[in-house]
Amino acid sequence: MEPFVTYFDQTYVTGTYRRVQRQQDDNEIPRVQLRLIPPRFPPEIWNVHEATIRDESRTNNLCEGWNNRYSRLVGHSHPTIWRAIQWIQADHAVVATQLVLESRGEPPKKRQKRVYKNLQTRMKNLCQDRRDGRKSVEEELSDIRGTASTKTCGGLEGTHIAIKTPGVNKVMYFNCKRYHSLNIQLCDANGVILSYCSRFPGATHDAFV
Repeated sequence: MEPFVTYFDQTYVTGTYRRVQRQQDDNEIPRVQLRLIPPRFPPEIWNVHEATIRDESRTNNLCEGWNNRYSRLVGHSHPTIWRAIQWIQADHAVVATQLVLESRGEPPKKRQKRVYKNLQTRMKNLCQDRRDGRKSVEEELSDIRGTASTKTCGGLEGTHIAIKTPGVNKVMYFNCKRYHSLNIQLCDANGVILSYCSRFPGATHDAFV
């Protein structure tokens, strides 16, 4: 477990230290100097704390929703290039209309289930409590576990684990968030990861994993 924690910290949180070689005089006592190398994927890329406080999307469901809507517009797989262009233009017309309504102060009503709305409110309150120092890390983790497991007997979720750009089949690993990754499936019923699957490249749709 310790190698995994070290790798995660170096790649996603703190970064690493590299020894700096400097030329010294003969009579000078050698000193060890270290330079901080930033993490490859800093928290600003993957952390959703601020997004939760601002009521923004924490997932790529918007992208997946567009993919599903476009698939329904086309009606079948592998359309001709002309049919694909036709439905891209139709989708563009819908989006342009929505932008005009937004500019006039008439945004389209977004339907959201009450359970998701309540969950967003609870998550936002948790983030604000942590930001303002009203709760310790232990209390925050306990509350998060309680929030995630309310009325839930189990859970199945996935996440993208960033990787270096592979030498072959780069497109297969380029995900919808615009970086190379593995699409990892995690199974979690009581706040504990019971199993995982890391066989699928980042371009794989979550439903297939």
